[in-house]
Amino acid sequence: MSNGLTHDLPTTASLAAPPSTRETVTGVALVAGMAALVAVCAVSPAIPTPVGVPITLQTFGVLLAGLLTGARRGAASVALYVAAGLAGLPLLAGGAGGVGVLAG
Repeated sequence: MSNGLTHDLPTTASLAAPPSTRETVTGVALVAGMAALVAVCAVSPAIPTPVGVPITLQTFGVLLAGLLTGARRGAASVALYVAAGLAGLPLLAGGAGGVGVLAG
């Protein structure tokens, strides 16, 4: 029985539509920007504490990337930052870079 009301429910095809080019470019820009923010926070000088463990802003940058861009883009930002550090760019804490820094 039809009650005369029509519903415009999304179809399966419209739910699985790929993102537009603009959304893709925006996502890539957000990931790159947050990776740059983490890098800037990592190379900034550490804040000394009386306990002896210095505080860096790197943790703040990682948390901010996830908070502002979401879990997937935040994780992609950190992965991009780590990949750039592994490639040898001096982006890791203290201005270090390369595989040897992460290997120990």
